[in-house]
Amino acid sequence: MAQTFEKIINSGWIYVIIALVFFLIVLIVVKVNKKKKMRRRIDSIQIKMNNLRSHPFNADISKMDAIARININ
Repeated sequence: MAQTFEKIINSGWIYVIIALVFFLIVLIVVKVNKKKKMRRRIDSIQIKMNNLRSHPFNADISKMDAIARININ
């Protein structure tokens, strides 16, 4: 048991495996943060569109949606 453990530690593959695990953890964290950021952006877009719809001026919904898309960008 001790000899196999020593062989694993002395070989270079253990460091490759540790680096891959670390890389996977970083990728997962980045992906989760990106989803949260996108969700916040979608919420802010919906709030802006709702605010635009509440303003009383002569326009139909499709025109207001187009204006909202222009204002968001």
